[in-house]
Amino acid sequence: MNHHNEATAEILKQALTMAFSLGANARDTDAGCLPVGADVVTLNRYTDEALAALAAQRVPAGTAVDQQQTGVYGKFAVRRVDGRDAPGGDRHGADYFVLDVTHDRFAKPALAAYSQACAGDYALLAQDLVTRYGLGDPGELIQPAVQDDYDIDLSDLEAEGKRVYRITHHYNIGNQDVYVEDPTGEVDGKRIALYCWYKACDWFGTGALISDLGIASVMVAFYGFRHCATHPFSTTVDLYHDAEGIGAEKYQALMNDPALHRDGLREAMAPHIEGAEVSVSQTLTQPAAPLCELPPCGVPDTPPAVREWIEQVSAAVRERLSGSISASVWAYLHSGTEYLCCDLTDTSGACFPMTVVAAGTLNLDRSYEEPHATNLAEALHLAALLVKALGATATFGRV
Repeated sequence: MNHHNEATAEILKQALTMAFSLGANARDTDAGCLPVGADVVTLNRYTDEALAALAAQRVPAGTAVDQQQTGVYGKFAVRRVDGRDAPGGDRHGADYFVLDVTHDRFAKPALAAYSQACAGDYALLAQDLVTRYGLGDPGELIQPAVQDDYDIDLSDLEAEGKRVYRITHHYNIGNQDVYVEDPTGEVDGKRIALYCWYKACDWFGTGALISDLGIASVMVAFYGFRHCATHPFSTTVDLYHDAEGIGAEKYQALMNDPALHRDGLREAMAPHIEGAEVSVSQTLTQPAAPLCELPPCGVPDTPPAVREWIEQVSAAVRERLSGSISASVWAYLHSGTEYLCCDLTDTSGACFPMTVVAAGTLNLDRSYEEPHATNLAEALHLAALLVKALGATATFGRV
């Protein structure tokens, strides 16, 4: 109910008092909306306080209200049907904010954000809200402005939302979404999130699952993002649907982008991994069978699959570099893992960096810039094959 005059207030008190008097001892009747066991004096005090609060905030009837200038004001009279917000109740003093889902175009995005926030603790409530009001991503529910009392300029909010990314997964149980923001607005957060997702699958097995928080955390730690609050115009990154639908060409371009490589990324992801095919500690400490046979006689046995991979890498290098090529090869140790760097440059200064991870895992499929070998000897063998295929001049060590 909206604006009240004194007559309306008195009628309201009389009606409530009569309703209570007729069913004061009932618990499952209409009187159930009142405090159980209360008397008429308590009810009068309850209605007096409620009406006094309304009178303090209300806008006089017939007053024209500028919605954009007024802010929050008393427009509705709201109370709990179980009476718990009455004096003496455990919810006394509760403050309510009313949403008009039918006419207010911002109500559904607000409810969508609420349903996502409460889904972890109140899954049924969240699902009921989604089903009853047809909710989805809050940013997708904002409709174009119309010429009415709610017409405001959303351009600044939309521009701000372009820097915010919602990290989620289609098969999450409850709301596990995490929001991150690129302060510059110049970085493609979806591309970085998918790169990190694929690297996790590469390092820990396709049966592994890195949490939304894990992806967000490495984006913050390694790529300049920062954690932020939910945003109605954020860009959604679904680590299931987006990862499945990227396509082979875009996938290769993504995984072979040297600008996305970060030392220590694998170690930072490890605490966020669940369901790995082998445990993270096993992955780090138990070497797999080597790709190549490297006997003491110095005559290696290189499988055809490895030679084919070397040809593919050579072709990728030739697309980026031209003329004579130099290779700078050196090894380093970081967080207990051995790495072999093979940075390739041409006479113009263009560079094709490659770092072979000697971490006891085998994978040549994910990225040309960061293949995996079982040990440092095998990593050096791969680098030597590439240098020979390119006819490059190699220097060793950084002294």
